[in-house]
Amino acid sequence: MGKRGANPALAGRTRSQVTLACVPGMARNLWGGSQGGSESMNSQILGLRVASVIFGLMSIAQLVRLLIRPEVLVAGHLVPLWPSALAVVILGGLSLWMWKLSHTQTN
Repeated sequence: MGKRGANPALAGRTRSQVTLACVPGMARNLWGGSQGGSESMNSQILGLRVASVIFGLMSIAQLVRLLIRPEVLVAGHLVPLWPSALAVVILGGLSLWMWKLSHTQTN
């Protein structure tokens, strides 16, 4: 006998397919393709795109800090702006790199 509460209709599916299949209205994946087959989004590609967006937002936040120039105090010491400039370059580079990686794997 199988696991208690196991749904035989979900047998043979991956964890992400089962998770999306259990949510009402989520019969298709986030990018519009059907579950399974060659149309489904690879989880590594999705991970690269999500990380790229997060790094991009962090880079934009650091750029805004450079433009607005607020005083940031940490333990009574003023934090200089140069770490934000460095963060814009590094985070922006990571964002673009991950976005390009996610697109080269799909082609």
